[in-house]
Amino acid sequence: MRPGEPRLRARPERRRGKMIWNYCAPCAAAERSSCPATVSPRLSRSCLSVIPYYQLRGFYGIQPFGLMVLLGIIAGIRFGLARGRAVGMDPSRLGPVMIGAAVWGLLGAHAAQVLVAAPEVRPGGGLAAFLLQYWTGMSSFGGFFAGLLAVWAIYRRRLRDEYCFLEVADVVVQGLAIGFTFGRFGCALAHDHPGRVSGFWLAVRYPGGARHDLGLYEALWLVAVLWPALFLLKRCRPAPPPGTWLITLGLLYCPARFLLDFLRADDLPGADVRWHGLTFSQFAAAGVSAALAALLLVRSRSRHRGSARDSGPRRRPARVRASRRSGCRRSRRTGSPRPSPRPR
Repeated sequence: MRPGEPRLRARPERRRGKMIWNYCAPCAAAERSSCPATVSPRLSRSCLSVIPYYQLRGFYGIQPFGLMVLLGIIAGIRFGLARGRAVGMDPSRLGPVMIGAAVWGLLGAHAAQVLVAAPEVRPGGGLAAFLLQYWTGMSSFGGFFAGLLAVWAIYRRRLRDEYCFLEVADVVVQGLAIGFTFGRFGCALAHDHPGRVSGFWLAVRYPGGARHDLGLYEALWLVAVLWPALFLLKRCRPAPPPGTWLITLGLLYCPARFLLDFLRADDLPGADVRWHGLTFSQFAAAGVSAALAALLLVRSRSRHRGSARDSGPRRRPARVRASRRSGCRRSRRTGSPRPSPRPR
């Protein structure tokens, strides 16, 4: 037995015909009531299947979460620039967009967490300390919104006459899908998104009992669903129209995030504020899903109208109709206009 591990009583108690211990050592729960699994004289499999709780120590002042975020920024920018080069964009023109989206995304994520999602963890010391103390928390949707505004501002100033906005957004969202996965694995290493108490086989054995780890769940979802969709869209021939990556990846991520937040813990200090039982991320996920679904509907209708217009009866060009109405027609040999003969 490890030092500090709670002892199991020699004689279990009988409650409603089941053998129940007073303590649950595998879940590290001090009381039996905090363990969700039914513990018998032979320990339950659901208690033994949870992931052990561990924390990696940083080196030279660098924590694992910060290292994973840095790696995610580098990998996301490089992947986005490579995808932009593959579709014919200039990497030197696209680089400021990617860097601006990353920087303003980090600031927006921290601001949204402190101001909206969990205002009770708001630090003191003025605006400078507020912006620098990023370890107090981050909100992913706050970073998404701030990064989108940064992309729109840089696009309007630098790239408006060269590319379509949806083309730029497609490249940025592909880099985001790669970099955000690194960040979520950093959250899983730091265990900073605890969920409700559970005996699920992917739950993490927190000090107060086995709980869902939402950072781990989201990282697994990104790798298992969004990454295959990203590379399958890359292989589509002909190339999908602009906005396809934005709509597809957004509709794959936002509903899953909306459902995962129902597992978020509400019995721990620093939990997210809820309005009508929903968190800020759930409201944001629902709004983004509705906006992307509306964009998909509008684009499909416009493409349907364009195909119907192309399949209809052909009309003469406007230039020819105007020349016929004006009484001027062109010569077959020289192409010079000559007056039409007057009717007798």
